[in-house]
Amino acid sequence: MSELQQHRVYKSDLSFEISEDETFLIEDEFVLFSYKDDIMIGRYKPEKHIDLKAAQQIARTREAAFRIARQEKMMAIAEISHLKSVSAEARKFFASPEQTKRLLAGALVTKSLVGYVMGSFFIKLNPIKKIPENMFRTIDEAKNWMNELDLKA
Repeated sequence: MSELQQHRVYKSDLSFEISEDETFLIEDEFVLFSYKDDIMIGRYKPEKHIDLKAAQQIARTREAAFRIARQEKMMAIAEISHLKSVSAEARKFFASPEQTKRLLAGALVTKSLVGYVMGSFFIKLNPIKKIPENMFRTIDEAKNWMNELDLKA
């Protein structure tokens, strides 16, 4: 059994599920990372405030997810529907060249209209210059967009 297969789970202890065809990678107090078809999905936990310290912890957890998945680069989806807030410092940190160097493309996903507008504003304020990025209402929409990009590590 491979290391990735050992990490497979179908439901976390959170209020949402990862699909049966996704592979669980790792989680911390802020986010759960899973993986499918060269796309890493980070599902942020409910009612969390992401400040710079939290963003730095999430970055360490994401690095561990890359190592577990044995991937140098991947496309990434951040499902942020349940977050309480993200500080300006955290947004700037996540958009920095150091934090985006392993990403082929990035998508933010939120079910809330307010979150969608705020996420779109974040993308415009903190553009990631070297990768495609977009905002979506569902993970499936983000996956479809990424599959159309046809990017490989």
